[in-house]
Amino acid sequence: MLLTSGLASWLVKDLTALERPILSGMKQFTSYAFPSGHTFTAVTVWG
Repeated sequence: MLLTSGLASWLVKDLTALERPILSGMKQFTSYAFPSGHTFTAVTVWG
């Protein structure tokens, strides 16, 4: 189930391609912002 949710998260990230906000003084990441992988995993485990 976790593998499926990870693949779904990856697919949705590629489909939406929502960039992360630029915050001064913060490290910038190259991955997309939505959906959160942590949230996807939590919903999978507790849902």
